[in-house]
Amino acid sequence: MKKYALIISVNPEDEIWMHYEHLKKNPNNVVEWGTRVIRSDELEKQKPFYAYTFIAQVGIKYRFLVVDFKTRKNKDKISPFDQKNVPKHYPPNHKSDSWLKIKQIEKINMPLPKVTDFKNRKEKPVKAKYVRKPIYVFDMPLKTSILDSGDCPDIRDNVKRPIILEEQFKKEAEIKDIQAAKLSLEELKQKKQTASQKVGSRDVVSKQYDRNPYVTIYAKMRANGLCQLCGNNAPFIDNNGNPYLEIHHIEWLSKDGKDTIDNTVALCPNCHRKMHILDLKKDRIYLLENAFRSLN
Repeated sequence: MKKYALIISVNPEDEIWMHYEHLKKNPNNVVEWGTRVIRSDELEKQKPFYAYTFIAQVGIKYRFLVVDFKTRKNKDKISPFDQKNVPKHYPPNHKSDSWLKIKQIEKINMPLPKVTDFKNRKEKPVKAKYVRKPIYVFDMPLKTSILDSGDCPDIRDNVKRPIILEEQFKKEAEIKDIQAAKLSLEELKQKKQTASQKVGSRDVVSKQYDRNPYVTIYAKMRANGLCQLCGNNAPFIDNNGNPYLEIHHIEWLSKDGKDTIDNTVALCPNCHRKMHILDLKKDRIYLLENAFRSLN
């Protein structure tokens, strides 16, 4: 690894977290950072290099392993290497003065170095064209650690992340559960100890269907307090004195199913969840036959 490093200002610190989140999920194993103009022949020769983030009143807290970068050659801003590498908090089709292609984000704590720190060294800070801060040469050993979700509870709690659809939110949660299930008991214990105890939040948009209330009531009355899949009694009586059953569309509304009495059944909560998780073909056939028989 070459020793030349670029110092970039970051405000707010939430930016680090959002780039890290995208890097962790991106199949390309890189994330792109849009920044001010970076032009330096010295940097071009030294790829890959480190970019250190300077945060006001904090110092240098993170460093990025930059494997490539590009900068506009005229007044027109440029697109990233690949739009898939750009986090979603950027505006659609965002263009920037420069793009850094980042392979790794590490946690580090050190004060901002000064030019005087290099006065007794042979290598001096390199001043890149159009860059306000110089590119420093670090030859001292640095203690770093790979950034982990548990390292940034303050960022996770305060970050304003983009609104997503409920389906996407659930899919992301499932991926996290699958990844967690691959860890050993000891690894899970370590993760638990470093994770934030405060639960973050996310704005999620849910698509709701305007269902026909007459179809809903008819399906429940037709069931007569029995689940139409397992045949058991409703698990409890609700506040209105009615057996608690949930309405299920055999062909889902999200898959263009119809809101009609021949496509609607009343299920207990367990069977309803089963249909949405497994959606077995034999269960669908049984429910369709059950709904058809009840029409005659």
